[in-house]
Amino acid sequence: MIMDLPKQGFEFVKNRYVDAYINEEKILKIKKEYVDFEDLMYTLTYVMKRDMVCPYCGEPIKARNLTLDHMYPRDYGGVSITNNLIPCCKKCNSQKGNLDVAEYHHLLAKDLSVSELEKEKQKIIMIKEQKRSTKGIFLPNEWIQYLQPKDLFVRDYYKNLNLFGSGTKTRRMIANMEYIRKYNSQKRPVVVDRNGYIVDGYTWYAAVLEMKKTKKVAVIMIENMELF
Repeated sequence: MIMDLPKQGFEFVKNRYVDAYINEEKILKIKKEYVDFEDLMYTLTYVMKRDMVCPYCGEPIKARNLTLDHMYPRDYGGVSITNNLIPCCKKCNSQKGNLDVAEYHHLLAKDLSVSELEKEKQKIIMIKEQKRSTKGIFLPNEWIQYLQPKDLFVRDYYKNLNLFGSGTKTRRMIANMEYIRKYNSQKRPVVVDRNGYIVDGYTWYAAVLEMKKTKKVAVIMIENMELF
C-alpha cells in the first residue's frame, strides 16, 4: 500500500540525528538502526492532519484535549501508520473505543444518548468478538498481504532481542503466542518496508515462527517506505 506522507523536506530528528526523512522521490527513508516507529508515525500524522477540529464531533480541539485515534482500533488489527491515524478530541476517542470509523459514524448518525450509544457499541463489539476466529484481522483486505517468513528480513536490532527473558517484550510475545494458539491468526499484521524489512510488529512475526501454526505472516507492505 501507499502510505500518506507530507511533502518532501520532512525530517524526523532525535538526539540531533536525522532518523528519518522524505526524499525527492517521496519515499520515507528510515534508519536501519532502532527508530521508534510509532513516534515517527504520530509525528507525521500531526504534521499532515492537525487541523484542530475534531473529525467526529466537529468541535475545535484545544492542545490539552488533542489525541490520536486509530481509525481501525488496535484490538482489532489496527496498526500505527498515517493512513490509520487521525487527530481528534479525547472525549470522542474514548467514546469511540474499539469501534472502527464507519461503525462509530453510523452510531453518531442515530443521535443516541450516551447510555444508548454505549449499549449499541457493546452489541457491535460482541458480534466482532464472535467473528475473531473466522475474520482474522479486521482491516481492509487491500491493506494486507500474506508472505512466507523467509521473504521477510529482520534487522540486527530485532535479532538481538531476548523475547523469552523478562519485561514488556516477553509478556507481549507470550500474549501473541496465546492469541495465535486460540484463533490461529495474528491480531495485527507486521509492517514492512518496500523490500520486506520489518519495521513494526516484530513480536507477531516471531510468534508465528515459534507457534508453527500458520505458514504465512500477515503483513502491510509500505511501498513508499524504505530502510537505509
